[in-house]
Amino acid sequence: MITNKKTSPKVGAAGISSGVFVVAVAMLSAVTPDMLDWAGRWTPVIYAGVPALAAVLGAYIKRDPDRETVESEVIETDETPVSDDYEPKH
Repeated sequence: MITNKKTSPKVGAAGISSGVFVVAVAMLSAVTPDMLDWAGRWTPVIYAGVPALAAVLGAYIKRDPDRETVESEVIETDETPVSDDYEPKH
């Protein structure tokens, strides 16, 4: 199946940033295995949450030029003008 759609740069940024943080958390946990002892049974959740948060932030920060709007591309809506002294009937 041939498509013309290209992957958004936000997807790449999320993948790269989460991959970097997975490696960083793995290295830190290998060097200092007791660094998250305070978390108790929530330690695996924190290990999974750090790369997930990195992915979200990486995608949020990255700009996507295909999704940026230019003022000339904004679609004008057909709005009915309302006078300043208009009062709705109750």
